[in-house]
Amino acid sequence: MSKTQGYQINNAAVLREERNRILVAARELLVPEGSDRASEPYLFMAGEPVDLTVLKIVSSLMEQTGSDIVYFEFEPGNAVLRPRSITVFASREGVTHMVRRCDLWMHRRGGGCVLIPTASVGHLVFERDEMVHLAGKPCGSTAAGITRAKHAVRRRAAAAPSQECRRYIHSTLPAAG
Repeated sequence: MSKTQGYQINNAAVLREERNRILVAARELLVPEGSDRASEPYLFMAGEPVDLTVLKIVSSLMEQTGSDIVYFEFEPGNAVLRPRSITVFASREGVTHMVRRCDLWMHRRGGGCVLIPTASVGHLVFERDEMVHLAGKPCGSTAAGITRAKHAVRRRAAAAPSQECRRYIHSTLPAAG
């Protein structure tokens, strides 16, 4: 199986933990080191593709927590572990913004990641206390940066401790069987 195909997982609990590994790894690459999770204004979630049900859940969570949400979309019922897309929900001045079809991007020198929306201008950078939209795409090849980020997520996900991966339990997606 090629790297782009992902890999098959048939146990629901293992699948959930592996999805959470991706969230843990992505969070580590997006949020600056040293951020205090207790006061961090971001919530990372995995679930099925965004629809009305997901929008209601996300809206409720944003209202309850005041957090921006980074939402990894997986295909329902698909045991191949690979996020389909990333959607960001952020509330600013009473307006909820939704940025769809984002990819993780990493500079060739490594370091952290940013999110680049494929259909709009700019990119999203995570600061300690808020997510910021910057004009323009990051310097360097978009495709190569996305590939670097995917490899970095895989490496970090594989190294993430199981107890950490079990902490992230909020999911709108029933595990594939």
